Order: sequence, then structure tokens, then C-alpha cells
Amino acid sequence: MSEFQDSAIAHTTGTPRWVGLAVAILGGISLISLGIGWSALNQARTVEQSTQATVKQANEALSQRLAKADEINQQMQSDVKVVTDKLNLTQGELITARKQNHKATTAVDQKVTSREMGTLIARNHDEIDQLRHMGTRDYFEFTVQRKGGATKVGSIQIQLKDTNPKKNRYTINVLADDNSFEKKDRSVNEPIFFYTGGTRSALELVVNKITKTTATGYLSVPKSAGAASASTATSGQ
Repeated sequence: MSEFQDSAIAHTTGTPRWVGLAVAILGGISLISLGIGWSALNQARTVEQSTQATVKQANEALSQRLAKADEINQQMQSDVKVVTDKLNLTQGELITARKQNHKATTAVDQKVTSREMGTLIARNHDEIDQLRHMGTRDYFEFTVQRKGGATKVGSIQIQLKDTNPKKNRYTINVLADDNSFEKKDRSVNEPIFFYTGGTRSALELVVNKITKTTATGYLSVPKSAGAASASTATSGQ
């Protein structure tokens, strides 16, 4: 062979070595890249799992807090209901106490007024007779009808306007000395005092009993008024 041919053969046999080295280097780089990618994937999976665990723990903690808040809210609602019930009970007791106090005050006022006027209140026919026997006043018992017009009782006339048996209250008109005055929403056994031209002491009107259509009671007149004796008056007489 010639020198040129030897050189060409040497060049041809050297080229595959360089290519092989390049291929080896590229293969190593590929393996390194694959390893890095695998590691990154594993890290990503680890981070994802860690994140999921953290989110799960956060959700569980939030659920526990919500459950606790709901429990506290229910307890507060229960406490509010108890306090409200107690306040309502206290308010009811206060209203009852006020009513009882009003009744007691009214009764005391009636007694004081009667004593100031020098009279005693009778609540039935027997008590009226007892007062009559004392001899200081004359007593005229009456029963008036709502639709019976004015009824003469002693020296006056009375007219029943309205009754409320459930509440023991009534409204009545008194006609005396050509004057008429209304006694509205009065209680049973509550004395009504008034004066006429012929008396220096007060006359006393008391209703002891009422129904839907009638009122029964008495008129107390001082002896100085000149009444001779007590009598009974009914509607229409």
C-alpha cells in the first residue's frame, strides 16, 4: 500500500472511538438527567403528600373548632333561654305583686276614707242591719236594673249604666238636687261619698253585688237629713 492509503485507513479506524466517547458522554448525561428528574419527581410526591397531610390536619382542626363553636353557641342559647325564662317569671311575679299591692292600697284607702267620713262599710244585709241598729245613720237598701231607668233610693235617684261581673266593676249615675253625676268603673264594696243640699255630712252609696243586669247595695244617710226610717228600693218602685 501507499502512504496515502495507510493514512486514510488510520483516519477511518480513529473516528468510531471519538463517536463512542461522545455517545458515552451523552449517555452519562442522560442518566444523570434521568436521576435528577426521578429525584425531583420523588421530592414533588413527598411535598404533595406532606401538603395533603397538612391540609388534612388543618381541616380536622377547623372541623374541631367549628364543632366546639357550635357547642358553645348551643350552650349560650340555652343559658339565654334560662335567663329569659327567669326574667319573664320575675316580671310575672312583679305584675302580681303590683296587683296585690294595688288591691291592698285600695282597701286601706276605703277604710281610711270611711273612718274620716264617720261611717262603716257593710258587705251584706246582715251587716247593714248591724249598722242600722247603731242608730247614727239611716240605710236604704236597693236593687237596680240596667234597663229599668232611674230608681228612687231615699232622697236621690240612681241609674245603672254598665256592669262587669268578671271584674266586679260597674258604672252608675247618681241624680241628686237636680244634678246628675256619673260614677264610672267603680268596684264592688267601694264606698261612693257625695253631698246634697240638705246634709252637712256625706251620703254613702255602696254596691255589694252585681250581675250582668243588676246591682244590689245600700245608701247610707246621716240622721240629720231627716230620713225617718230605712226602706228597700227596687227598680220600678
